[in-house]
Amino acid sequence: MSKPSGDPAPAKDPGYKQVYDYLLFGMSLPERTLRTMSGMAAGALRESTALLVPQAFRNAKTYNIFIQQLLDFVAEDVGGVERPDDPEAAPKTDLERVDEDW
Repeated sequence: MSKPSGDPAPAKDPGYKQVYDYLLFGMSLPERTLRTMSGMAAGALRESTALLVPQAFRNAKTYNIFIQQLLDFVAEDVGGVERPDDPEAAPKTDLERVDEDW
C-alpha cells in the first residue's frame, strides 16, 4: 500500500534577507514616527507664530536667533519639511502640473 498523497508540503523558509529587511523596517518605525510628529508640531508652531506673533517682535535679533532658527531646524532638518522658495506662491494643483507636462 502507498501513502496518501494529501500530505502537507513543508513550510517554505522565508530566507535570512527577507526576515532581516522586515526587522529593519520594524525597528525604523519609532524613529520615523518621532520625525513625523516633530516635523508636524514644529511646522504648525512656525506657521502659527507667523500669524500670531507681532512683526516687531519677530524682527528682533533674539527672536530670530533663538526661536525662529529652532523652529526651522526642527521642521526642516528633523521633520524633513521643505519651505517653499516663494512663501506667497500657492502650491500647484494636479491639473496645473498636468498642463505643464503637455
